[in-house]
Amino acid sequence: MIHYNALDLPRKRDLESLRFTLGVSTEASSVRARLRTSRFGPLILTGRLLGSSDLWLGGFFLGSRTNPKRQLIDLEILESDTDLEGRTGVLQSPCAEATDLRHGQPVEVRFVQQPYGSFSLAGHLVRGPLSADLLLGGWFVSHAHRFASRVVSIEEIEIDSRGARNVPTPLTRWAS
Repeated sequence: MIHYNALDLPRKRDLESLRFTLGVSTEASSVRARLRTSRFGPLILTGRLLGSSDLWLGGFFLGSRTNPKRQLIDLEILESDTDLEGRTGVLQSPCAEATDLRHGQPVEVRFVQQPYGSFSLAGHLVRGPLSADLLLGGWFVSHAHRFASRVVSIEEIEIDSRGARNVPTPLTRWAS
């Protein structure tokens, strides 16, 4: 089990540090980003950057090199990207079935999806408008009690009591 107190995000972000990190990163840099979203709560995203001026990570727009998106709280360039390699194929999960998952459960999910490649996302599962849908940061983890095809692995994570207060509410409708 992974322990993440990182889901308890700081109130303010260091904009100068974010601009510097975005400026020195290169396309395909391995990074870890901490995001604050109103719909899905706090998220930790790890993967490779895409884009030369507009930067994307695992389907999330991080902003430009000089203007980080407001959701981006922290960005770290990783020394090694070995954790991102070789994660394709059969679902590896301590959860036997998607029915073992529940709204608000803190998890880290590894996805594989082109053009983003392999990336992981940690946060709280959010129940979608259809009760059998569970999402993490906008990515389907399960639909109709079956794991989504792009999900490679799921691990439950342990959070401290401060992180537990960040559980978002279930979605009642899809955004327009």
